Amino acid sequence: MSPYDHPDWNALLAGIAAHPDADLPRLVAADWLEERGEEDRAAFIRLQCERESDDRVELKWAEERYRNSPVGLPRWAAEACPNLVRMEFASGGSLGVVVRGAEKVTFRRGFPVRVVCTADEWQRYGALTVPRQPVRELVLRECREPGLDWWAMRATLRTLQSVALDDGDYPLLRFLRRELPGVDVVRHAAVPVPVQDPHPTPRPVAPAPRLVPMPPADRVPRPAAGPTG
Repeated sequence: MSPYDHPDWNALLAGIAAHPDADLPRLVAADWLEERGEEDRAAFIRLQCERESDDRVELKWAEERYRNSPVGLPRWAAEACPNLVRMEFASGGSLGVVVRGAEKVTFRRGFPVRVVCTADEWQRYGALTVPRQPVRELVLRECREPGLDWWAMRATLRTLQSVALDDGDYPLLRFLRRELPGVDVVRHAAVPVPVQDPHPTPRPVAPAPRLVPMPPADRVPRPAAGPTG
């Protein structure tokens, strides 16, 4: 059995999700993984926890090695966020496996903290991610597509710290802000929502330009004729 299919792993994930700001549950999970042959994943968790308080260059290089490894962070993203990140067999008859969508997930302190996906993907797969991972930030794209049930999505969105809508309209923003108390709901890149001022300050009106009437054509002075011959 894979360690990630073990019931104890789900219990460890639940503890991390319940205490997202604590390092101890993460380090306990790292020890548990190491005991079951997942030395790289365990080392990555410890490394990212250490980087929270120590930003040495060598720690950054070590993290990038895991990030760029085909058997490192991409596969861990697929395990953490099933269906949002997919593992597929490589085309052309190769026996290799390709991970698609790993860029949607940002890891911090060894586990996913930020997800970027379409609203439809979150509607279908968010419930598989939130109970198992300490995701705090979500960026949703294609928020105006038909068939989205925002009322049903409230259950998964309420567990987050922030939700950013890449292309949401203002009525949707107002609805989510009302239904998600304690969640910071913004447009992507923190574009502020215009608020109508109940007592707007009148703007000064510029005076109209003064029109100077032209004299009649027969009164326009003509230049004097020069000397002849």
